[in-house]
Amino acid sequence: GPGPQVAPQPPPQPQSVESELVWARWAVLSRVLTVQDRLPPTGAPPGSRKLLIPLVDMCNHHLTKWNGVPSGRIGADLKIVAARDVRAGEQVCIQYGGGMLSSDRMLAEYGFVDTTGAQRELDV
Repeated sequence: GPGPQVAPQPPPQPQSVESELVWARWAVLSRVLTVQDRLPPTGAPPGSRKLLIPLVDMCNHHLTKWNGVPSGRIGADLKIVAARDVRAGEQVCIQYGGGMLSSDRMLAEYGFVDTTGAQRELDV
């Protein structure tokens, strides 16, 4: 005869809206790049925007073994320029924050602490 019947399971309960928003915020903030606005009018403070840029957001961080350099804003374009020859299949890495961020800023902005850098301490 037929095997044992399995009772249908209720669908999983969704997490709270607040926890889903926290997760979504971290997912976005960990992949965005801070891009300087075009030069402001004389006397105006410079501005920047956090942008989620397809493909560029796939570049990982490495403080010493980077092989790509964000070109900065050139008109409406932001490009990653090879700092050296990149072999086929090689991962493209950039320095998040230009390699200048402290460990606490790396944690706050990207969700991890870079243990390869000179500043391995974290102020809590």
